[in-house]
Amino acid sequence: MADQRTAKLWIQYLDMVKILQLFIKAERTGNWELHLDAVRKMLPIFAAAGHILYAKSAYLYLQQMEGLPTSHPEVYQKFSEGFHVIRRSDRYWAGLSTDLVIEQVLMRSMKTSGGLTHGRGMDEIQRLVWTLSLPACAEIKFTMQELAGIRYGTSDQHQEATSARKERDVRDTWKLVAFLQTYDPFTEDPSIHSISSGVTGDKKVNVDKANSIGETIIASMVGKNVHEYTFKRKDHAITLGQKFRSAKMKQLRLIHNSYSRDCVCYLPMNPQLSSSKNISSMSFVVTHLHFLILSDCRERQRNRLWQTQYGN
Repeated sequence: MADQRTAKLWIQYLDMVKILQLFIKAERTGNWELHLDAVRKMLPIFAAAGHILYAKSAYLYLQQMEGLPTSHPEVYQKFSEGFHVIRRSDRYWAGLSTDLVIEQVLMRSMKTSGGLTHGRGMDEIQRLVWTLSLPACAEIKFTMQELAGIRYGTSDQHQEATSARKERDVRDTWKLVAFLQTYDPFTEDPSIHSISSGVTGDKKVNVDKANSIGETIIASMVGKNVHEYTFKRKDHAITLGQKFRSAKMKQLRLIHNSYSRDCVCYLPMNPQLSSSKNISSMSFVVTHLHFLILSDCRERQRNRLWQTQYGN
């Protein structure tokens, strides 16, 4: 498995999906320790992918949250009890992230009827009155529901647990299984390549080592000032898409420079070709050549074993 780079890449991808599932579980169930563990595992991924602000922010966030037991023991106690998320019902899988609730509830109420954006103004006094009146409005709403005998609730069945949704999920699952059976990423081919297009990477493509690359970058951040520390692009993981784009740009630069030289040297010697109509026709030809070069570039990067097994 150590020599099968495509298989390593897919296993790494499955690990990333698992980290995302752990994070969603931590938010839904209000598990504080699992939340911190998931964010900690995301750090190398952020760094290797070049998401500088995510890496720095998550690093500082972990430092502050791990110091809560000593700096703010009461807050730590509440977070450990599951109060780092917001719950609008008492169901087990009903925890919501604070930023999600702010966007879906607070910001939504600001933009609907009765909100700040509907004729009330955005002065500081108006914002304070509107914000501080929200708890009172909630009490009035609850009292009116009691008086009218009206109750609003939800069923225990999840909205995506219907029979139609289950059937569609099963069909999508079997489509994915059929695709992976045809384009199996776990072969003995030592190269790193895309199983859908067959584009093969060279030795410079190191995305299959993204986890170790990210850990090296995170280790280099220890003891550094967050405002002064800079990420170097050459230290990031290089993907197949980046190598393919660089190859395309090299080919386009070559043909652009060649076309420019031909125009400078050839057109002044031929006045009949200097008209705007002829130049437009030549531009169309050059554009067509661009597409041919891109297609040829992609074909050249196809893996030979992939072509043998699956064709074009």
